[in-house]
Amino acid sequence: MRSVARAVLLILLVKWGGWEAAGLYIAALALTGPLFAITDLGLRPLLINDVAREYPFQHYFSLRLVGSAAAWGLTACLGMLLGYPFSRIMLLLCAAAARFWDAGSDILHGLLQREERMDRIGLGLILRHLFGTAAFCGAVKLGGDVAWAAALDALAAAAVCLAWDLPNAKRLLHGLRRE
Repeated sequence: MRSVARAVLLILLVKWGGWEAAGLYIAALALTGPLFAITDLGLRPLLINDVAREYPFQHYFSLRLVGSAAAWGLTACLGMLLGYPFSRIMLLLCAAAARFWDAGSDILHGLLQREERMDRIGLGLILRHLFGTAAFCGAVKLGGDVAWAAALDALAAAAVCLAWDLPNAKRLLHGLRRE
């Protein structure tokens, strides 16, 4: 789903926003991607394989949030160190915000996967990429700047994380505590 959504997003971004907007967005993704990949620390596979529950979920979740916040801050520093103009730094920060919420959803999906709730993960991913792509492309079509489009994508990621992934994980954790 993610690959299809990104392909559609990039095709429509080139069509409606032009090559420059697409290049700026791809550059923002290229800068934020490695930072978030490093700071995710491979926590999801560790969580999934911790079937003995040696460490509580809160440890994994907290570490993911701290790592993602650090990656977001490093993104801002990197933008300033590279001497980017304010508009490009805003694009970087919006792309990083979407990655932050995606990282939060990813660790919540790890909990759901450990408990074999793949249906919840699948629907969460569909919602995330459907709303994110629609918001992003809608903003670009209406003549919005690519940074505003990235901000709406981040807002969609936050909404799905907070309204779908987190409540599903909370219900699951609550049920596990009863057992």
